[in-house]
Amino acid sequence: MAGNLSQGQVLYEFESYRLDPVQRVLKRGDEFVPLAPKAFDVLLTLVESAGRPVDKKDLLDRVWPDTFVEEGSLTQSISILRKVLEQGGGGIQYIETISKRGYRFSAPVKVLESVPGDAEFPVSNGSRTDSASEGNGPGAKANWERRLWLTVVAALAVLALAEPYLLKSPKVEIGPIRFVLSPPEGTRIHPASAVSPDGSKVAFVAIDRSGSRALWVRPVASEAMHRLDDTEGALLPFWSPDSEQIGFFADGKIKILPVAGGSARIVCEQRYPGGGTWNRDGVILFSQSGRLYRVSAAGGAPVPVMELDIGRGEMAHTFPQFLPDGRRFLFFTEISGGVGRGARSGTYLASLDSSDRRLLMASRYRAAFAPPDHLLFVQNGSLVAQKVDLKRGLVTGEPAHVANQVTVRLDRFFVNPQPGLAIDGGGAAFSVSDNGVLLYHSGSPPKSQLVWYDRDGTRLGTAGEPREYAQVRLAPDDRHAAVAIKNTEKDDWENWSLWLLDTETNLFSRLTWGDGRDADPVWSPDSSQVVYSAFSKSVRRVDMMAITVGQNSPVVFYRDEHSNKPDAWSPDGRFILCRRDERVVLTLTTGAERRPAILFDRPYVMGGFRFSPDSRHLAYSFDESNVPGHKDTSTGFVMGEIFITSFPDLTAMRRISTSGGCSPQWRRDGQELFYLGQHATVMAVDMPKRPHSEPGTPRKLFQPAMDDSGRAFPGFCMAQYAVTGDGKRFLVLEPVVNASEQQAHIVTPWTSELRMSNGQKPN
Repeated sequence: MAGNLSQGQVLYEFESYRLDPVQRVLKRGDEFVPLAPKAFDVLLTLVESAGRPVDKKDLLDRVWPDTFVEEGSLTQSISILRKVLEQGGGGIQYIETISKRGYRFSAPVKVLESVPGDAEFPVSNGSRTDSASEGNGPGAKANWERRLWLTVVAALAVLALAEPYLLKSPKVEIGPIRFVLSPPEGTRIHPASAVSPDGSKVAFVAIDRSGSRALWVRPVASEAMHRLDDTEGALLPFWSPDSEQIGFFADGKIKILPVAGGSARIVCEQRYPGGGTWNRDGVILFSQSGRLYRVSAAGGAPVPVMELDIGRGEMAHTFPQFLPDGRRFLFFTEISGGVGRGARSGTYLASLDSSDRRLLMASRYRAAFAPPDHLLFVQNGSLVAQKVDLKRGLVTGEPAHVANQVTVRLDRFFVNPQPGLAIDGGGAAFSVSDNGVLLYHSGSPPKSQLVWYDRDGTRLGTAGEPREYAQVRLAPDDRHAAVAIKNTEKDDWENWSLWLLDTETNLFSRLTWGDGRDADPVWSPDSSQVVYSAFSKSVRRVDMMAITVGQNSPVVFYRDEHSNKPDAWSPDGRFILCRRDERVVLTLTTGAERRPAILFDRPYVMGGFRFSPDSRHLAYSFDESNVPGHKDTSTGFVMGEIFITSFPDLTAMRRISTSGGCSPQWRRDGQELFYLGQHATVMAVDMPKRPHSEPGTPRKLFQPAMDDSGRAFPGFCMAQYAVTGDGKRFLVLEPVVNASEQQAHIVTPWTSELRMSNGQKPN
């Protein structure tokens, strides 16, 4: 204890706690509550002055005499005390912050005298209750003898209490320290955060109301947090093995920044990040465009680690994590068609020294290794842990529950396998340190609202209730819209159906009843049929189905052994464009034979195809490697550009957009083209009436309402708006964000949270 702290033989009681300054012990009931020495001194100082403010300077002087320390050390001790005392329950605020001054212990404190035999004599206002006064009066000798006797017995009592500590440390079992990580004022925390390997710090990305992102660091044991300079646009932070530096993705590069501050250093160029990890040999392993690369932390050219196995349906390798030996690593593999027979999505085990890999755990989302012998992963919306034998590459035992409602959708995160389209890459919002500190994000799955706008940006009204909508497509006659809606509140990737929205009444009726995921609706020219993709977790392929409005039973429109998703139906009714395995664009005849022909097979992203009303042209977006992309600052996604080309000969290609765009839509008369530009702004371009004439200049119509993160549409290039044939009304999917439902949690040690299926704690 600091030399100038009180050491009087008294005890302090508050609520269920007892504080003993002599033995330097805090107890809750019969249980010892462990505290670091300085945290104990801070608590004792505050308790001694219970009910009165104590200046920060006085606290620093008393607890750290003759030593210069930063105020953050005091803040850290206060934070630790608050978390520890909260374990006592009751919702009591024990330590109150006095703005710009200090702290006050606000719980009622009872002062007791420490005597042998655990008897307690009240002391009023700190004064003695002895009947004999000190000095040379008549009772002095008796008082002196009594004090001597008390001192001897007290010493024996202290030795008796100390014996268990001298012979064997007592086994103390307390619950985990758990608290919610509050974001900086005016921001929200992106769900892809990272705890340092030593468990002392958390790195997270804060997003302000304008949509700007920056990297922040907070000590786990302190409420003090600070913004790191030179980290604008940061995403997916990862730590150096010594917990002193942070790697992150920003501006198409991997950057490194010391936690202590300074300028960020560029490691290498990258695109479409999918997570990173750093070993003690100075190797950074990261995912870009769905493939794994290695690069020296000192900088250099990235080197591929392994190739995607297209034949097995592999779409992406993401979220690598080095194991303790620094050579082996885990990573997530996305398999086309989800978890099914044969090749399966899940977490794989591999090594820098070999191209071999083996499936460790089949799952929809990534798993992470938690030393010494567990895997953490998300199952049915909960974070669970399971024992793993890394030598044999096997998981053992039964999963044990750790946390509920763990976020698995990392908004603003896109993996763009080349070739292919954006996917989520198996993300799950949790991170664990080497010594048992767990960080995870929780919250209900994000919902959206269907909103009608006119072309001036006036909000006309809403349709339906806020739900998890994915896509919206208006029928050519504008009487109905087909909308993909999730069927359950669970974070179940497969359970989606198509619903019909009556645009006159704004009422919904269910269109498809499959038990998988129905998506990608495309209307027939006469508005009587919808062709869509039907996913099933039991098979790798994706079938194209057709259903007639007003009927209950769909029929197979086209099926082979590939994943086929419809994109557009020509107004003359002759062709459907579809995407095969997220790589090839096919034209499929609508006659009885359904003859497919390759339209595009190129190593870059193409999508959002729309036929012109005369069926002679295609509008689409693409991001070719030799055409500069434009990063949308609200999503971190590198946008392509809008082009038109003649169909079916694909000649006379013209660029329409000027600074990025996606999701083109034609007006019914073909004289105007709409698309989404930067920040999900609805753009319009006048199209020429005569062949070989030039299109007009893109102009902004309106920007839909944006939430407090600056994000307009989640995945806004994926059919998140539709426009009526006359170009006068727009049906938009807007996010409904409740920041209070999205929280970041810290738990230490996370193993204290384990509950086996039989309700018992593991040994």
